[in-house]
Parts: sequence; structure tokens; C-alpha cells
Amino acid sequence: MPDTPALYTSALFRRIAGGAWRPGGEELTRHGLELCAFPPGSRILDAGCGAGASLRVLSSLGLHGTGLDREYHLSEPFPFVQGDAQNLPFADHSFDGMLCECVLSLLPEPEHALRSFAAVLRPGGKLLLSDLFLLEGSPLPGGTGCSSGARPLRAMEEMLDRAGFSLLFFENHSLRLKELAAKLLWYGDAGLCASLRGSPSSCACSSGRARYGYGLWIACAGNPESGQRKASSPLPG
Repeated sequence: MPDTPALYTSALFRRIAGGAWRPGGEELTRHGLELCAFPPGSRILDAGCGAGASLRVLSSLGLHGTGLDREYHLSEPFPFVQGDAQNLPFADHSFDGMLCECVLSLLPEPEHALRSFAAVLRPGGKLLLSDLFLLEGSPLPGGTGCSSGARPLRAMEEMLDRAGFSLLFFENHSLRLKELAAKLLWYGDAGLCASLRGSPSSCACSSGRARYGYGLWIACAGNPESGQRKASSPLPG
């Protein structure tokens, strides 16, 4: 039997979540960019740009954003390249920074993707990563949906390190995930939510198989000496 489509692909989810198809929306993106403190004119790649909500935020801050996704969904004519986030079609050191928001957990080879991210960033370039993580004691998820690639926090940190990044900040924004789930239950189609809850391909918003949180990571490419960790929220073991 084929998997039920992941929740984020449904028109209902997109209508409720708005232009940013992820917990926290544009508000969390702006917060992450404040932590990154990119100077005006910086070249920023948005891997998995969706409808372009974060590209719009980048533009409003005077940053030069380029979107990348497997399909074109942009609502505005921003610079766009069709491609695979696991094998970025750019030369090394092409960007000053990068966004990857609620995308890494979708990829079958996330560590390979992170190595590709590190390659296209200039030394010292920053990665703004937001995504699901597994809460301590949760079973590993299965299936192919947007929660299937969620990992424990320690595993995320280790994966970033192996890919050539130094972790600068981590913040726990799990409340954003709960808020989105509440909106889906309150405004959504109960039949759709019920059909996805517990499905192997369901989103964390509706899955009962494992317990999830939502995190924000800022990491520096190249493991420079100046990239000592400044985690603003502790990483549990």
C-alpha cells in the first residue's frame, strides 16, 4: 500500500500554515537571521525554499537570496535554481550564508546534504537550520514523511560536526510545533488529520508514533577557531 502523502503537501496544511510551510513561520526565520547577523548584501541560499517566504524576508533585510527546490512554487519572482539539496548545483564558496528550514529531516541522506552545504559556503559562512528533533526516549520514526528523518539533539550536533560545521547557537522552539498542531486541529479537516495521524508518512504535527520537538541551530562552516559554541539553550544528552 502506498504511503499517505506527507501533511505538508496538502492544500489544507498550506492554507493554515500560510506562506511559510513550517513551524514558527517568518517570525522564527527573522529571529534566526538576527542571530546570524549577516551584513547587507550577503549572498544567502535558501535550500527548500517552497513558496519563497524566507526569500521575501531576506530581501526585506537587504540580503541577496537565491531559492533552491525540486519544483517551482515561488509566489514572487526571486532568483531560483531547480535542484537537489543533497547535491547542490553551485561552485564551492558561492554563498555567505544558507537557510535550511524544516527540510533536512525530509532528505534520505542528511549528512551528505550537510557536507554539500558546507562546501558551497565560504569559510566562516553560517547555516541557519530549523527542523524537527526527537525528544529523549522517543523511538526512531519510520516511513518517508517529514518526521521520518528526525534525530535526537545529540545526533544532530554530531552530524553537523562531521559535516564540517561548528555549532554556534541552539534554541528549543518546540512550542512552535505545538502551536501549528493546534491550528491544524482547530481549523483543519478532522478527516484529513485523522487519516494522517500515525501514518508512516505523516508529519510530526499529527503523528503519535514518536515525540518530537522543533529546534533552531546556527552553525559556522569550516570549523574555524572563532566558531566556539555559544548554545543559548543546553543540548541534553
